[in-house]
Amino acid sequence: MNHPLNVIFFGPPGTGKTYTTVERAVEICDPNFAEANNNASDKRKNFRERYQELVTTGQVVFTTFHQSYSYEDFIEGIRAETTEDGDINYIIKSGIFKELCKKANEHLINPTQLTILEQLKIDAEDRDVRLQTLARQAEFMIRYNRENDRFDCSPLSSNNTYGATVGNIETYLVDPTTPLTNKSYVSSIAGYIIEKAGDLNLENFTPKKFVIIIDEINRGNISRIFGELITLIEDSKRLGHKDKEDLSVKLPYSQKSFSVPNNVYIIGTMNTADRSLAGLDLALRRRFDFKEMMPDVATLKGIKVGSIEIDKLLTVINQRIEVLLDREHTIGHAYFIGLKSANANTITDLASIFKNKVIPLLQEYFYEDWEKINMVLGGNKFVTKKEINSNLFLKSQNDTMQLNSKTIWSISGDDVFAKTTEYTQIYAPINNGA
Repeated sequence: MNHPLNVIFFGPPGTGKTYTTVERAVEICDPNFAEANNNASDKRKNFRERYQELVTTGQVVFTTFHQSYSYEDFIEGIRAETTEDGDINYIIKSGIFKELCKKANEHLINPTQLTILEQLKIDAEDRDVRLQTLARQAEFMIRYNRENDRFDCSPLSSNNTYGATVGNIETYLVDPTTPLTNKSYVSSIAGYIIEKAGDLNLENFTPKKFVIIIDEINRGNISRIFGELITLIEDSKRLGHKDKEDLSVKLPYSQKSFSVPNNVYIIGTMNTADRSLAGLDLALRRRFDFKEMMPDVATLKGIKVGSIEIDKLLTVINQRIEVLLDREHTIGHAYFIGLKSANANTITDLASIFKNKVIPLLQEYFYEDWEKINMVLGGNKFVTKKEINSNLFLKSQNDTMQLNSKTIWSISGDDVFAKTTEYTQIYAPINNGA
């Protein structure tokens, strides 16, 4: 399953975008499980359970963008913390995306090499360890500095000390071409680790994959949230990319080098009824694949509530919405998918969907234009005109305010929603002009 690193699923509400992200996340993180359960009768349940396991282990993270969501929430920022003494300390705290990238970066390295690196930390913490530069021209001593997570490197030929951070060593193990501070010592320590690892078949090593799901990605200020990282998420700029075009930036708060590893997948969703695709940040659009998800009435084929054919019902409703408004404001099949269940396939269940989901959605779509809502519903009696009491105002006031031309609409009671004919009229309306 060759999935893009950055993808956004977009479409009207109720088209299954959320479940698709669950399915995609499982396919990325555990392809063997996905393949084994792809045709299972309880596929949806199995995928959901596996997804929850991946969330629990931190391999998948979920967040929702909104107007107050910021760079500090996503990447890093300064946060105030109160101590036990009541003092306030300001610390640099990593955001959700930076934390995920840090974890994913650790899994870009072959686990055997990581084991050797950890052992080298232990060996060099209490005593000096002697190594040679890659060119075998000079010897130097290393001592692990746990506080700063680095090796202090001291060449035998001088009294100077140079730092080789563990982060830079890990970066070098992933991509030796990355520009790094004190690279000669970093590369020598990495070379020692590679040599100790022996003849590894690194070509067959598949890094563990991580996924971040960003719900309602279009509701956030993309430029502000991603900042300089909008370039780093490109496929060719990722750490570990085969063409070695990866980039890194120095983060503004921590002043540390940061790059996005190529085993991090970004999955976004956006509801086109909230905001048109045309309004998205152009920089974002260039760096993501976009997958449209429209209502799939085929999934409703064969579902009946009494004599009401649900696929025909939704097809006609959406055809009318598309004519009166646009295709981005159609209604998704997911609202009706629950009717597949024998325990939720009554006229009461269908009435609940219309009263609590469909009609409120139409009210939002048409800004209380009840005439159009009535047209979408085929002129049935779900919404009706309400007569104005002529005695509410003086006759002169009625004439002045032109109340005689005023129309008040109301939603009908439960008895109307319980009638099968009101639903069949939506997709088979009586044309009195015929």
